[in-house]
Amino acid sequence: MSTTTAEEVAENGIRALLRAANLAPSRIIALAREQQQEQWDAAARWEEATFRGDQAKPMIENRSGPAYSTEQVAVKLNVSDTTVRNMFERGDLVAYPALRGKGLKFPYWQFTTEGRRMSVKPWIKPLLAAFDENGWALLDFITVPRTHLDGISYLAHTERGADAVREVIEAAGRTNPD
Repeated sequence: MSTTTAEEVAENGIRALLRAANLAPSRIIALAREQQQEQWDAAARWEEATFRGDQAKPMIENRSGPAYSTEQVAVKLNVSDTTVRNMFERGDLVAYPALRGKGLKFPYWQFTTEGRRMSVKPWIKPLLAAFDENGWALLDFITVPRTHLDGISYLAHTERGADAVREVIEAAGRTNPD
């Protein structure tokens, strides 16, 4: 007993549609070319966006400022490297792939230091939950200058207190709604 694949079902459906539509072969070919062009255009747009995003990463990283490696965060938080990676996976830490070398980079701005003890700012986890994405997109979101904030970034805005932090988290939720 042979199984019909989804591709075979689709081809048979197209054949039946073509017979029923009674289109001239030249029109069928034109429609196929049009469909192929749309697929190529979408692929080209995606490739261009990816290229532009890759080109913007050094600028985004520069706006964000210094960052720690996984090992440095582990030392600063007095935990293991594995714990740091788990914290990142759980959405407790902002990180992005290193542009040079391997591993992740953890922006300084998400940490606070009291005496000799470093900890994660309390608004980081809610920000990550609201934005629902970590890495370059979040880094860009938080550091790009905002006209409605007189040219400062959401990151700088968080320094203005609890109401400002709440505004940033709300904006993060609007940017990437579920």
